[in-house]
Formats: sequence, structure tokens, C-alpha cells
Amino acid sequence: MPALAIKFSQLRNGVSELHGEVSREMWQFLWPEKKVEDIPIGSITNGIHTGSWLARRLRQLYDRSLGPDWYDNLDDPETWDSLLSIPDEDLWNVHRHLKRRLHNFMIDRARASG
Repeated sequence: MPALAIKFSQLRNGVSELHGEVSREMWQFLWPEKKVEDIPIGSITNGIHTGSWLARRLRQLYDRSLGPDWYDNLDDPETWDSLLSIPDEDLWNVHRHLKRRLHNFMIDRARASG
């Protein structure tokens, strides 16, 4: 069934560059006349929705350190270059806070399940 789906799909892709490469090698037998690099299986890079992925504490730090418009300029390399201006101690404090929250969540989840 996977071979049927692959052959009849208009587009095919792996979820990363490496996955695309591995998939082209794995399914090359479906296109025996083509070289591996010409197999019509592409690749994409998974992205994230920054607004829902980024922890509130980290967003607050970015707002303070990068300015309120950083979120409107996510695709501007200068926005991300300015991350270097955030003091290490501030990043470390947010990291430790988030790690504590994860640890507490895991403890609560383990207690609830058993």
C-alpha cells in the first residue's frame, strides 16, 4: 500500500532533509530509470508557531531585551543576532525556571498515573 500511495501521490516529501535523502534511497526501486538524487521525493523542514511554542517567561525576556517588535520580525536575521545582547544570567534564570516547571509537571504526572 505505501508503494501505491507513493506512486499515485502528486507530491511526496520527507519531514527533514535527511529523511528526504533516506526516502529517495529507500523507494528508488519505484523509479528504476532514475538516479537516487532524481527520485521525486522532496523534503521540508518542520516549523513552529512561535506564539504558541515559546514559553511565557522566555517571551517576556525577549520583549524586555529585544524590544516589543521582535515578534513582528521573526524572519529578520538581525532580530536573532540581537539575542547575543541578552545577559547569560538572564537566559540561565529562565532556563532554570522552565526546568523546575518541567520537573514538577513530571512528578505530578507520575503521581497521578500510579
